[in-house]
Amino acid sequence: MSRIYLRFSVSTVQELSHRDVEIGNLRRQVFEVEAAMRELQMSAIVKEEKYVDQVRLSKTVNKLKESTKTLGTRQIDSLNETVGRLKRMGAEATTGAKGGGGGSTGGRGGVNLEYLKNVVLSYMLSSDAASRDHMLKAIGAVLFFSRAEMKQVHDYNLSWFWSHSQGSVTKKGHR
Repeated sequence: MSRIYLRFSVSTVQELSHRDVEIGNLRRQVFEVEAAMRELQMSAIVKEEKYVDQVRLSKTVNKLKESTKTLGTRQIDSLNETVGRLKRMGAEATTGAKGGGGGSTGGRGGVNLEYLKNVVLSYMLSSDAASRDHMLKAIGAVLFFSRAEMKQVHDYNLSWFWSHSQGSVTKKGHR
């Protein structure tokens, strides 16, 4: 009986040894698979970061394109205003030379000058913001102000009126 027990023990020891080798091999395989998985995760993270960078770059390029379009539109508007002003100046010079409108009372130029003088005088003496705004429109029409110039004067007058309407201007406009 002891022989059978010994055989069983030797075969059990061999089996256990064989299983230890298998367990070692399996652990090595698990380690290799985990390492490969970490590499894949790192690769995925790198690809995701590249994708996010490309999306940001694409958005930035689109914003630059839009701002370039806007800038181009502004430049075109500015050039159109300049062309319009030059055309008006050329038409006035032609009308003034043909119609003799250089004097203070003769021709259309004289009427505009007299009208402008009266409107500017009323504008300077007015203390009412609404009437000043209305007269500003008339002055702008006679002098052919562009929209940008009208806005610039209007904004300046708003800031001036606000700062001087706090009680520092008397009824007649004197301090």
